[in-house]
Amino acid sequence: LEENLIPLSFIAALTAGAAEYHSLLTSVISTPGNALRIGGHEAPPNIMSVYLGKALDSLFKAISNKSAEDSYEKKRLNFGLKKLPNLSAHGSDRNRTSPLAFTGNKFEFRAPGSSQAVARPVAMLTAVWALGIDGIIEKIESNRKNGLNDRESALKAIADSYEEGAKIRFEGDAYSKEWREEAERRELAIPKNIVEGIGYSISPKNVEALSSMNIFTKEELEAYEKIRLKALCDTISAEATVLKKMTFGGVLPAIAKQIALEGAAASCLSDADSKKSWSKSISKLNEIRAEITDLVDKLNECDEKIASTKSLREKAEIFVNETIPITEEIRKQNDLAESLIDRDIYPFADYSELLIV
Repeated sequence: LEENLIPLSFIAALTAGAAEYHSLLTSVISTPGNALRIGGHEAPPNIMSVYLGKALDSLFKAISNKSAEDSYEKKRLNFGLKKLPNLSAHGSDRNRTSPLAFTGNKFEFRAPGSSQAVARPVAMLTAVWALGIDGIIEKIESNRKNGLNDRESALKAIADSYEEGAKIRFEGDAYSKEWREEAERRELAIPKNIVEGIGYSISPKNVEALSSMNIFTKEELEAYEKIRLKALCDTISAEATVLKKMTFGGVLPAIAKQIALEGAAASCLSDADSKKSWSKSISKLNEIRAEITDLVDKLNECDEKIASTKSLREKAEIFVNETIPITEEIRKQNDLAESLIDRDIYPFADYSELLIV
């Protein structure tokens, strides 16, 4: 333990800081690009947690229990070949479900989106870490004043910070329903959508923390929140506009051509039963077309509602809660239409063509 006091102090500080200011980390990853990614599609969930792994966790528990050695037994890899030595197995399974994980010799902050600039996530992560370091320094100084020597002061501070970090530490499957229920019991920040996640950045607690470290003032944080909400609105608006253009400029005309094609084919038939089969297909295409036009009308109504709304946050809420669900339904109908339309008529490439390209 002696040679690892400094790195263990920093790790304990990170867990303690992340436990206290977890909503700040949740806020910084709340971006338009993460709206669908976070919590699914092999991405970390939107509930912030820290994974240390069995080896590191065992070491911290040894410190907390004032044990001379940790109980973790290193595993050896036996390749079954006499000429190759047995090697030590990695002490971590890397836990791909954790947003912030220790992976042997480093921490990985995996939650930021691929299109997101790293400056802000790095700034907030280091801020949270610095706040945790401040806390562990205060503990060490307090312990020394109470008569403990340097080693004892550091070990006690590490143990206390490790316990403070228990709120956010989780070693299991962060996708599981059990973890969400446990996170609710621990009162961790669980945003219902991106707008709420962005709002965490201006909570009184986070504003005070960042202001105390001269990172951001309250006014700067409020201004940045507005910038992020505006970016969210612009992104969703652009996506909805493109969807409407693709629908009216491509999908609906393709449906009309398919109906005309099948109608012409049906008119050549003399058998009533055969015509009935064609009629069902044409009716299905008509139903899809009617559903799409109704959904686009609803989308236009959302646009009018947003235009008449003054509050930027309320605009963002409408985009997230109303616009996005409608666009998802339009997408479903467009996909259904694609499955019924001849490839020579449908104007957009399908996934097989994209993969070949």
